[in-house]
Amino acid sequence: QIQGVIDPAANVLSGPDLVDPDLINLTGLVAPEERYSFIFRGSAQALDHALISETLSDDLRGFMFGRGNADAPLLSIERSGDALRSSDHDGLVAYFTTDLDGDGVPNNVDLCPNTVVPETTTSGTLRGRRMALFDDDFVFDTGISIRGGEPQGNAGARPSTIETQGCSCNQILDFQGDRANQRKFGCTPRTIRRWIQATSKYRLYK
Repeated sequence: QIQGVIDPAANVLSGPDLVDPDLINLTGLVAPEERYSFIFRGSAQALDHALISETLSDDLRGFMFGRGNADAPLLSIERSGDALRSSDHDGLVAYFTTDLDGDGVPNNVDLCPNTVVPETTTSGTLRGRRMALFDDDFVFDTGISIRGGEPQGNAGARPSTIETQGCSCNQILDFQGDRANQRKFGCTPRTIRRWIQATSKYRLYK
């Protein structure tokens, strides 16, 4: 019922479904033979659970039970210097990644984890098809001039920091070096394209 999966016939007490969308029970993600946290008279049972939202599931990187209690022999309780059987339940752990700079790229595969937007060019203008992150949506803009602190003109929709592995124009230039006044007028499409091709092997996230 807490998960949002209501089956009145399978519950002693059942009420209305108050969860939408349903939560995800991580216990169901492990292999069936590992889906237990407690053993009662030889019967392995899943009594311990972790529920997460669908949104958080995008950041999930792993889930498992820490073995050391349920499988340990009862005589281990008598061993004061042994951590085995310190409880009759196995603990569980879920692993998540984070995206501290909010650019859509998880920290564990973000080549530029401290991206700050908007980034600006020295001239305050993107020349021609030059590209930079001139607002806070982490999508590269092109052909933009800055007036009164706001971008003006045609905002390009490609690429985004997801495609550049979390890097802005200036950060890409930090790696590759500046050519053709790119810090002044923005990165060329060729620079961005080559960077995307060079870093594609690191794209390990959804």
